[in-house]
Amino acid sequence: MGLPHVTAVVRPSTLDEALALIQNAGGAARWLAGGIDVVRRPPATETTLIDLSALHLGDISVSGDGDA
Repeated sequence: MGLPHVTAVVRPSTLDEALALIQNAGGAARWLAGGIDVVRRPPATETTLIDLSALHLGDISVSGDGDA
């Protein structure tokens, strides 16, 4: 399976960097978190995939008082 529209895959090392990438892309980027979403719904027009795997977002949890 090819992704003809995708010209770049970036892997930010911080959440701030990831947010800046998506904001600067002007709608031409999409989050990549695991990859199965790209297989099920390939990018139609997005040219950049932002790989969130280095951010360890699965480690986020909510404490009893509602603070993350």
